[in-house]
Amino acid sequence: MPYIRILLLLFVYLILSDNAARSQNQPTKSPPFTLTWIEGKCKHCKIARQLAEIQFVSKTEAWAVGFLWPYHGQGSGDYVMVHTTDGGITWKEFAASGMHAEAPTFSFLDAQRGWVSSMASGDWAIRQTEDGGHHWKVLSDNGIRISQFFSASQGYGVSSCKSEVACFFRTLNGGRNWEESALPNFKYADKTFFLNPQTGWISGKTQDDTELVLRTTDAGKTWEACILNAGPDIAEVRDLFFLDAQRGWLITWAFNDGGTRLFHTMDGGKSWRANSDDTFQGNRKWLSTVRFINEKAGFAFNSVDTGDHGVDSQGESGLWLVKVHPSSH
Repeated sequence: MPYIRILLLLFVYLILSDNAARSQNQPTKSPPFTLTWIEGKCKHCKIARQLAEIQFVSKTEAWAVGFLWPYHGQGSGDYVMVHTTDGGITWKEFAASGMHAEAPTFSFLDAQRGWVSSMASGDWAIRQTEDGGHHWKVLSDNGIRISQFFSASQGYGVSSCKSEVACFFRTLNGGRNWEESALPNFKYADKTFFLNPQTGWISGKTQDDTELVLRTTDAGKTWEACILNAGPDIAEVRDLFFLDAQRGWLITWAFNDGGTRLFHTMDGGKSWRANSDDTFQGNRKWLSTVRFINEKAGFAFNSVDTGDHGVDSQGESGLWLVKVHPSSH
């Protein structure tokens, strides 16, 4: 049996309404979703020991970021894009996407058409596939971190500009050329989330290391800013998710053992409120993902360290995947 590294474990079932969560008189209802755990195997993988961002392009086929994170701050970690065609039972690495200290970014329109931005042989490249990843062609040498493609021609991304500030990038010809616009007061962009081509959010650091969230409703032509009062020593926004144009959540990670804090907004990102429940957040607790399936019910996952970063005797590493199935009633 392969060693198990860091698993994504269901840590808390979240209720948006505090009154519903704290009521002592109402009977307990079963969660409006079920979970399916899949223990996958990554065959002959050099990097992938854990899974990060995942995009399913069909019921059984998905692309994801696989990574190897060293213990106790020993290095910055290695990343690679991985691919499954059997629902996460087996995975293979896309070797050309391997990177150190930063993860490749990707976006797929469907099972055939996709883009990846990564560094191979020391050079950045944006590549495109039109046959499900069997063949890739280089479109650009820009070091743009892809946010999302909305069509075969229109896509967004973020990166640093010439003036060493963060910029928003847009392509209208499928990734061959990109136009940039500076993000106000941004030094570094760490997470993006778009509901549609017009409406999206970007979180990142200002020049004085304050965490900031920007919102656009006109495809990045203009941005509204909101300072996130996350406290001292915030390293990054780890996850950013919006259910609709008003309701959103994000997770911050602090330096060293500062741990996790969960925030939510009810006004489209203009203001953010910290969750007050410290049973699943705070020092030495590390939430990795937050998702909601409707306006009240959601869940968060916690990273739990359970073993060595190794492979079994057959050269396979274990990659765990959890699928969420909304209940029909």
